[in-house]
Amino acid sequence: SGTLIQSLLWYNPETIKLIKEGVDDGQFELIGSSYSQNIMYSTDKESNQMQIERHKEIIKKVFGVEPIGFWNAERTWRQDLADLIVKNGYKYTLVEDKALKMSGSKGSEYYIRSTENGKLIILNDDNEFLDKVKLAVDAGDLESNISKRGALLSENRTEYKKLFSYMRNIYEKDKDGKFLLNYADDAEITGLWDFENGSSTEWDFKNLEFLLTEIEKKKWIQMVKYSEVANKKAVKEDITPIKDSAAIWMEKAARGYGNYSEKGYNSWFDFNKNSPKLAYYRKMHKEQLEFIKSIKKEDNVRIQNIYKLAKENFLVHQFEFGCTGVSGTD
Repeated sequence: SGTLIQSLLWYNPETIKLIKEGVDDGQFELIGSSYSQNIMYSTDKESNQMQIERHKEIIKKVFGVEPIGFWNAERTWRQDLADLIVKNGYKYTLVEDKALKMSGSKGSEYYIRSTENGKLIILNDDNEFLDKVKLAVDAGDLESNISKRGALLSENRTEYKKLFSYMRNIYEKDKDGKFLLNYADDAEITGLWDFENGSSTEWDFKNLEFLLTEIEKKKWIQMVKYSEVANKKAVKEDITPIKDSAAIWMEKAARGYGNYSEKGYNSWFDFNKNSPKLAYYRKMHKEQLEFIKSIKKEDNVRIQNIYKLAKENFLVHQFEFGCTGVSGTD
């Protein structure tokens, strides 16, 4: 996120340097998003445009690149977001598998697709695969015998066997060599959550390094960057429209299950429509947005500086807006 990039510039510039070196070497591919990871389904169009512009701007300034892939925070989709994403120069985004299935996708979920008549490339997000990777990275975190906990991922672990068996099964079904098994997830699963729970982040880092090394060893696995495969020639079918969909974890949380849960809602869409706290902040957003727009037109340099600060402050305070279990009104 843009907020993380700015925090790293202040508190951990070594991480910025590491990422920049990886980008320069072609090891990393950066993707854009909304600046403060707001749920774009929940926020207004003007805010979303500002969010996307600011995030792209800071990536260009800090890393010297312009991303072509878009990370839609929490995968909460509605079709008009496609037009917004395309207008901001993005060529591909990721959509959860359940949304594609609900929208009538044909054939394997691992084919590359498009929407808006080919204008935006769609990469499939396989939730089962994400869960198996997470379990592999966490192998050893929750051993019943506390003294035996650690970075325990190995070829003999159940998590390892299930993950690679899953991948191998997909590989064997890929008769025309056009499947893309995509892994993209929030980075906090590889350390931050353990840190919050009092566990060692080093276990996750060691397991992740082991896992990536094992993937590199498998000759039947070809590692690619999104930009290398996300093109119109690879598209199997166009799906327009893709039906409205929310992240699986938020659908459960809106019904009261798991972390960051809410009470009294039938679905995330029910929460998004009827939550008093979201209504409270939407009213505030509208008022502040009108103020920002009113001073944007001023030519005075000092007022323009105030405008930039007001805009930045506004975007920061939309952090994860629309997520269940976040914030209140007091």
